[in-house]
Amino acid sequence: MIPSNIRAKFFSIGLQDWLAWNLNTKDIKAPLGTWASFFGLTVYHLWLDRTKLVFTQQSTLSLGFL
Repeated sequence: MIPSNIRAKFFSIGLQDWLAWNLNTKDIKAPLGTWASFFGLTVYHLWLDRTKLVFTQQSTLSLGFL
């Protein structure tokens, strides 16, 4: 999903820059819609699931998702 010509940047920049870059880049194609929407919704759902796991010891995501 991440084009080979931008993988180095994708995996090497700091967290805040990485988040901002992923929410603004036009270099990555998403399965549906824009990369910013796909990335933002994915991070949001991972955060929700982690919060649920921490507070209720339950997870809604399957390992197949990751």
